[in-house]
Amino acid sequence: MVRNSPVATVVALRRLRSDPAATAVKLIEALPEGLLKPFASRPDLALVQGASIEEATSQKKTSARIARRLIAIAIAQNNTDLATDLLRDLPASDSHKQQLTARLQWKQGELEKAIATLKGSAHRSDAGLLSTYEADLGALTPHNWRKSPAEELVRIPGRVLHLVTNSLPHAHAGYTTRTHQILRAQKDVGLDPHALTRWGFPVAQGVLGAQHLDIVDGISYHRLLPLKPVALRPSIEQEIDAAAQVVAQLRPAVLHPASNHRNGQVALALRERFGLPVVYEVRGFLEESWLSRRVDTDGTSGRETDRYRLERALETSVMASADLVTTLGTVMRDEIISRGIAPEKIVVAPNAVDARFLEAQTSAVELRYELGIADKEITIGVISTLYAHEGIPTLIDAVRILRDQGAPVRLLIVGDGPERESIARQIKAVGLEEISLLTGRVPFNDIHRYYSAIDVFCVPRIKARVSDLVTPLKPIEAMATARAVVASNVGGLAEVISYGENGVLVTPDDAVALADAIAPLLYDPELRSRLGNAARSWVLEHRTWDQVARLYRDAYEQLGVPLGRSS
Repeated sequence: MVRNSPVATVVALRRLRSDPAATAVKLIEALPEGLLKPFASRPDLALVQGASIEEATSQKKTSARIARRLIAIAIAQNNTDLATDLLRDLPASDSHKQQLTARLQWKQGELEKAIATLKGSAHRSDAGLLSTYEADLGALTPHNWRKSPAEELVRIPGRVLHLVTNSLPHAHAGYTTRTHQILRAQKDVGLDPHALTRWGFPVAQGVLGAQHLDIVDGISYHRLLPLKPVALRPSIEQEIDAAAQVVAQLRPAVLHPASNHRNGQVALALRERFGLPVVYEVRGFLEESWLSRRVDTDGTSGRETDRYRLERALETSVMASADLVTTLGTVMRDEIISRGIAPEKIVVAPNAVDARFLEAQTSAVELRYELGIADKEITIGVISTLYAHEGIPTLIDAVRILRDQGAPVRLLIVGDGPERESIARQIKAVGLEEISLLTGRVPFNDIHRYYSAIDVFCVPRIKARVSDLVTPLKPIEAMATARAVVASNVGGLAEVISYGENGVLVTPDDAVALADAIAPLLYDPELRSRLGNAARSWVLEHRTWDQVARLYRDAYEQLGVPLGRSS
C-alpha cells in the first residue's frame, strides 16, 4: 500500500481539484443511510439522495453557500438544467460564480469556453483548476510521434502486448470481459498474450494494495504504477516512457491497443521507438457514449462542442495511423470507413462466448432459490454495466406496467455502474422494491449462472448513435444461454437479432412497446424456448472466442508478425 502512495496521492489530489463535488457525491452514496439521517435536512445532502430541488430546499432557507453547493452537486450529477437555473440566480458579485460557470461549461464539452472563463477570474483558487483544464485540453491534441529512432528489440515470436484501459480482476464490465476472453483464446491458439493497463490502474480505482503484475486464469496483466512522485497531471509522454520499459522487458512481436485513443497513442509512440506493428481495436466510439450522456441545455446536439470534435478527430487519427484496425461489427466497420479508413485495412472481430457458454446449460433452480424467486414467477432481467445509454429506466417502467396488469414477474438487474443509485431510486418511486433484485457486481466466473436465472433477457438501449453503432457483449452471452432476448431495435443489436427468429426487437425508449413485447413471452414457455434455442444455435455457429482468436492470428500473420507454431 505504501509502495503505491505516489499514484494514490496524485489521483486523490487531481480528483479533488478537478471535481470535488463529484468526489463528495460518490462518498455520500457509499455511506449507509443510518449515518446520514442526522443530516437529512441539509438541502445539498437531500439533492444527492435524489430529492427534487423543491424538496431539497423546502425545509431550509437557501443561503449563497448552500446555493453554490447545490450547483456543484447538480453539475457532478450531470443535472445541467438545474445547474444552469441555479447559476442564473447566483449574484454576479459572487466570487465563486466564474469557477462554477467554467465547471458547467466543461461538463457540457465547451472546453475552450471553460478555460476562457477561468482566465478571466481573479479568484486565486481558480488557477489550479485552470492548469488542470489546460492539460486535459492539450491531451486531446493529436501528436506526431515520429521523433525517436527505433531501438533494437529482439521480438519473441507470437508474443502480443494488449494495451487496455482497465482489466480483471479489479474491473468487471463488457470491456474487461472481452479483453480477458480474447487473451485466453489467443493463448489456446498458440499465441503468447500479455496485457498492459493504463497508468495508475487499479490504484486510481481505490485498490491501494495493487501489485505490478496480476495473473488471472494464466493471463498476465502488467500495471504502470510508478514508485516515484509524478506530476499532478501525468503527461502521455510519461506514460509512454513507463510503457516502453515494459515493452523492452517483454519483447512482444505486435502491439494491440484497444479503445480509446489514449491507448492507441501510446502504442503508436512505442511503434516508432521499437519498430513494432500496431493493431488498433475499436471497441466503441466514446465520443458518442459521452454525447448520449450530455444533457442538451442550449438547443444543440453537442456535436459542435470541443470535446466531441476533438475526441472524434483523435480517434480517427489513431485509426488512420495504425497498421491494422479491428472492430466489433459491420455497422462499426461502416462508420470507420466513413471516416476515410481504407476497407481493406479493417477486420471485423465480433464479441463472442467462451467454453462456459458452449457447455450444456446448468439448472438455475439453486440460484433462483438463493435469490428468493418463486417457481411460478417469470424473471425479467438484464446484465450490464449500468450506464445511461443502457435504458434501464425504460425497462423498470415496462415491468411496472406488467405488474399492474397482474403478471407474476420479478425484475433482476445484475451489475454496477454510474446509474445504479438513480435506478434504485426509480424502483422505489414506482413501487417495485418487493419484486426487484439489484445484485451489484457479480464475480466474473459466476456471471453465466445469472443468465440461466433469467427467463426474458432485455437489452433496452436508448435511441442514440452509440446504440446504433455498437453491439454489446451481454446479449451475445444471453443468446448463448438460450435466453429469450427482447432488445431495442437499434443498429448494433439488429445486427445480431432477427425479429421473431432468434429474439424480439422493439422500439427504443418506449416502455409500453417493451411491455407489449415481453407479455407474450411470460405465458408461453414454448415460445421462449424456441427463440432461446435458435439464438444459442446462431451464437455457437458464428460467435466463439476460438474463431475470433484465429481471426486475429491470421491478421497478425498478414502484417508479417513472427508467430511461431499454432495450436
